[in-house]
Amino acid sequence: MWNSQCVFCEQTIEKISHNGIYNCSCQNCGKYNISLEASQDLPSYNSTYGEIERKYKGKNHLFSGYIREMNELNRPIGLITNKNYESMLSSPMIPKTTMEKLDKLLLHIYRKTEHLYKKLDIYDNIPAIAYAKNSEELIQMLRALRDLNYLILSRSSNSNLVSLTIDGIQRAENLQKEVVNSTQCFVAMCFSPEMLEIYNKYIMKAVEETDYKPLNISQKEHNDNICDQIIAEIRKSKFLIADFTGNRGGVYFEAGFALGLGLPVIYTCKKADLEVVHFDVNHYNIIVWETGDELYERLKYRIQATII
Repeated sequence: MWNSQCVFCEQTIEKISHNGIYNCSCQNCGKYNISLEASQDLPSYNSTYGEIERKYKGKNHLFSGYIREMNELNRPIGLITNKNYESMLSSPMIPKTTMEKLDKLLLHIYRKTEHLYKKLDIYDNIPAIAYAKNSEELIQMLRALRDLNYLILSRSSNSNLVSLTIDGIQRAENLQKEVVNSTQCFVAMCFSPEMLEIYNKYIMKAVEETDYKPLNISQKEHNDNICDQIIAEIRKSKFLIADFTGNRGGVYFEAGFALGLGLPVIYTCKKADLEVVHFDVNHYNIIVWETGDELYERLKYRIQATII
């Protein structure tokens, strides 16, 4: 074990190397495992940017926030490689607006509040709790929550003493109620006999073993227009699996509709059909499989790593 810099926030971390994988413990981000290649694909604050580095320029704090929140929620992150950076950034956990970032910070404080008016120290060196870019933004966000009457705030040299007000508690509890509680996973795929067998033997198994309930619209009885049924079921789902084997046009629509709703989408495709997948989706981190067993293993891991 030795001290090094976090690839995401550049704070000093403890790091262990084993077989090309770094096991890292960061006070700001939390614990994570990252491959050597992935650690070289993010820009440092002082680096000269290459093509890959420019792609992620200005987004390091989003990775930090994602890893921190996954740690706090006790969700498995899995090994971070340069192939899953896109899926991390596309996660619905990532806040898109300033108000969403403020809500993330409020929920963090709420989770740490064990009793009414409990006082907490929020240190300047953990901006990841709010997906903040730096300590200064974290301080300003705390002041904004104070101005909204969500917390009581006092400032020391390098920390902030906070406690939630009744309004803050009510806001946090309302936010928690808004979290989607669905356990349904919508599976968009080709309905060929071969793929239905893959669904029944392997996809269903992977989804069910991660405590979700798979739904394939071909297996549900309905009297309404099937497009209406599809839209209604996607709206009720926690996430969607889109398998592009057979290059069925409906899968593109269903995946795009889910993305428009902000739902996570896991992309899969049999290797033999990968070349015909449309360029609009072939840049995503697709699970490419050759056997049902391989699909089951990789799909189960992806669900555990990315779905909250």
